[in-house]
Amino acid sequence: MSIDKHEPDPVKGTKPVYEDVLADFNARIEMGVKKYGTHLEFFNGRNPAVDAYQEVFDALLYTRQTMFQYGFLIEFIESVIEELGMEWHDERWGMLRSVWEGLGKKAGKSGTND
Repeated sequence: MSIDKHEPDPVKGTKPVYEDVLADFNARIEMGVKKYGTHLEFFNGRNPAVDAYQEVFDALLYTRQTMFQYGFLIEFIESVIEELGMEWHDERWGMLRSVWEGLGKKAGKSGTND
């Protein structure tokens, strides 16, 4: 998977991403309260710039890891879809979509280093 690869314009997907982001956000807030006994608050004795800077680097590392690990799968699925004369949004690729979503769910259950 190349960072220079041009991505096509998006087509109608299966559901809005923000729904999952909001659910993840709420779960993350609950985890923080359980772990630290409080919500993240202003003037809490930590340097938020350093915390954010470190988190950005962690996110970059996880993103690159994901690109490497799943990039070959994406390329393979794209080649199969192209060979079959289909499009990602074509309803005929339901089986491939199920496999891809299953991989995403499996990856999501692998846990984090928080």
